[in-house]
Amino acid sequence: MKSLGLAPAALLLLAACGEQDKSYTGETTATHDCSKEPLLAINTSSGMLTFTSTSERITINGDGNNVKIEAASAVAINGAKNAVEIGATDKINVAGSSNTVHYQKSLSGGLLAISTRGEKNTVSPLPPLPSLGSSQ
Repeated sequence: MKSLGLAPAALLLLAACGEQDKSYTGETTATHDCSKEPLLAINTSSGMLTFTSTSERITINGDGNNVKIEAASAVAINGAKNAVEIGATDKINVAGSSNTVHYQKSLSGGLLAISTRGEKNTVSPLPPLPSLGSSQ
């Protein structure tokens, strides 16, 4: 019987390939389907980026971005002066400064874990949409 000594290492390498973050480094506008690549890193600045479907993790390292996220298990914001709108998430970590984050609800239905470090960051729920048929 032949030894397959390299097979476990090769399998490990292939498994790691699927876990790499999709990185946005120079794009100023983009729409991304997170169901195809659920790990994302935003390393660009002054972008308008939209993420549809559910992501496992989105990390924002750039500055001055306007980001809309349909759903993500975790969102980390390390840059400055980003405006982020999240439809559903379970974890928000803001380490940069002067970021504004709005969220709608928990992705899993439980409590959100929110952590803020840095200065002048705001994290708050989006106001609920008015019900259909209500007068304004």
